[in-house]
Amino acid sequence: MDESVMGKRNAVRSLAMQRDMREQRQAQVEPDAGPEGKPPKSTQRRARRVPAEEFPSARYFQVHFEQLHEQLSLTTRQLVILSDRVQDLEREVNRLNEDPGPP
Repeated sequence: MDESVMGKRNAVRSLAMQRDMREQRQAQVEPDAGPEGKPPKSTQRRARRVPAEEFPSARYFQVHFEQLHEQLSLTTRQLVILSDRVQDLEREVNRLNEDPGPP
């Protein structure tokens, strides 16, 4: 796949992740403040028991792992191409070393 296409895909994914995280933050409801601006104790206890709200959405991880998978595939294909090229060059060097040329 063309590197410019990969770059565009990565940019789109990054924007999607940022949007998802922003939407998730906006969806979190602030607890009602009690006296002196402190949240009620029941809300404080609940916040300690449910830290999952602080983590990014599942979509964030899905996009991240899709990006890693595509990057791994691209790197693997490039490694195969480079290996083939090295083998071609080694054959050429061996051929040149065996053939002394004209006297």
